[in-house]
Amino acid sequence: MARTAKNLAQGQLAASTGAIYTAPAGTTVIVTGITLTNSDDASAFTANLYFVENGSAAADAKLFLNDKSLAAKETVDLATLPILDAGDAIHGDASSASKINYLLSGVLVT
Repeated sequence: MARTAKNLAQGQLAASTGAIYTAPAGTTVIVTGITLTNSDDASAFTANLYFVENGSAAADAKLFLNDKSLAAKETVDLATLPILDAGDAIHGDASSASKINYLLSGVLVT
């Protein structure tokens, strides 16, 4: 089995829930890091992250980070990280669009 470490995804959470990373076909992805940063200078915002199994509707997503409040300029590294099979996804949203930056890193196993 080949293992490739890489940054999986980066961006900003939207105010509505959407996919931020989907495991590619033919892989298992071991997520090794999720970092969230509040880019705002003055206000706190909250973030939610969800695990969506391949073939499941977004409505059936399993919440694994619930209303995590990040103070202005705060960064958090999550300790609870999912393992994704092909087609599994991580979705996310924030209390305000374009305020919470995310970075996912992991290992792709093929």
